[in-house]
Amino acid sequence: MRKQFDFYGYNSPTNGTFYVDDAKYFSGEDFRNVKRYKEYKDAGFTLLLLQHENSYSGEPFEGSACKLCMDNAYKAGIKKIIVSDVRLKDLCVEKCVVGKDGRFGTEKEFLEYLDFCTAPYRNYKGFYGVQLYDEPTCEEMRSYGTVCRGLHKLFPDMYLQCNMLTIDGSDRLSKTEKNPIKAFREYLNLFLDESGMDSVLYDEYPFRRDYIIGGYSLSTYQVAAGVARDRNVEFRNVLQSWEYMWQSDSGKPIINPRRCVKQDMYWQLNLLMGMGCREYAFFTYFTKQHVDLN
Repeated sequence: MRKQFDFYGYNSPTNGTFYVDDAKYFSGEDFRNVKRYKEYKDAGFTLLLLQHENSYSGEPFEGSACKLCMDNAYKAGIKKIIVSDVRLKDLCVEKCVVGKDGRFGTEKEFLEYLDFCTAPYRNYKGFYGVQLYDEPTCEEMRSYGTVCRGLHKLFPDMYLQCNMLTIDGSDRLSKTEKNPIKAFREYLNLFLDESGMDSVLYDEYPFRRDYIIGGYSLSTYQVAAGVARDRNVEFRNVLQSWEYMWQSDSGKPIINPRRCVKQDMYWQLNLLMGMGCREYAFFTYFTKQHVDLN
């Protein structure tokens, strides 16, 4: 169990491009520079997660966006950098990773592939760990666990960012248990059994109006904290600090969460600290303004 609290944003500064519908725009600045990373560090973030356009997928490392970010973040004083490796994520959702019907015939071949994938960046300055596939289902957990165990067999001290689903009332958590809370507990235990991990992490949407009414927001905290306590593993959380909506097939918004304010963030942090959480990530969606709510 780490002694400090760790914090990170769920994405690094971007290259300055953005899209509205199919049109591409440039803000005028590539934000992946030392000045912006110093702002990130000065805001209190102790970890950096590189994903999306800053992911790594096997291209020459020297000219990669991943290396650019690692270099500038390290110069800014960020010493714990998490790489998003697309190839490792893809492995997590293979039907079978090792064996007769697997992508690799033997464990030796599998471990050699993990070694090959991580070789360009794992000893680079600032490297801390890798991000694996986001929100696996119960059916994907065996392959997911195989990747976790393989990486830790080769690199016992490598940090693995493994973000699980939350309570959602669907069969993504369990194919047999119909009670959502029991299914979530079963799901988190399945992850720990298959992966051998020493932590449990999930992302939680406390401001979705339908989610609050469903009653699962606080239950998610309670179940995850309970599993972490019972299994003697570290408890981690991604806080969805957002104002967001999406549209139904008819074009009408189906949810309309309110804007997150400072008091909400303090409520989340204080509640989770009281439950033993040691690591926090913050994630915010962005949507077009002036959406018609009528």
